[in-house]
Amino acid sequence: MSTASRGAAREHQLKRLLEAEGWAVTRGAGSHGCADLWAAKAGALWLIQVKGNAGSPWKSFGPKEREELIALADQTEGVPWLVHWPPRGRRVWLHESDWPKPKVAA
Repeated sequence: MSTASRGAAREHQLKRLLEAEGWAVTRGAGSHGCADLWAAKAGALWLIQVKGNAGSPWKSFGPKEREELIALADQTEGVPWLVHWPPRGRRVWLHESDWPKPKVAA
């Protein structure tokens, strides 16, 4: 299975889990946008990036991608999330407050 196929499978799994909890979820298939899933429920909007790589969640979710997701969340009054779900690993929800802070140039 390719990396893209594994990533799409994780997105579908998470979409089904959220829908089972009453969320309305849209998946941006193939859009390569900054949010893989848009989840809405009772006035709440979550913008979710799903990463299924082994190792660090930041390996494929760098500063530029984080900034883009935060900007989209600000624009839509949504909450940005990274869900890191590595192969054979546990799913971990990481809120923006858990993300590495950008380095400030001196």
